[in-house]
Amino acid sequence: MKRQEHKGINAKIMKIMSLALEISPADAEKKDGQPHVFVEYFPHILGLEVVVWLNGWEEDKDADYRAGFGGYHNNACEQADEIITYLENLKSSKTESGTNGR
Repeated sequence: MKRQEHKGINAKIMKIMSLALEISPADAEKKDGQPHVFVEYFPHILGLEVVVWLNGWEEDKDADYRAGFGGYHNNACEQADEIITYLENLKSSKTESGTNGR
């Protein structure tokens, strides 16, 4: 991976993490039924996994959305863009429904 591409995927990872924090604030600010967004970063492959429970995390409940990528794969930027689009749409729908918890 070229250095410029490395910076591009890093920016996308930061965007995904930022959106996750906006959508799924700390438990103290969370209300029942709000989405929980989990992001796991894998520095050795420059990748991550995003897992979303639309009505909050519950034990023994399958996630509503799961996606991820390794940054060194050819389509990592496209996969990251798809995740960003999903999270932006989730954030927008959460705000429009008045459930952003703020």
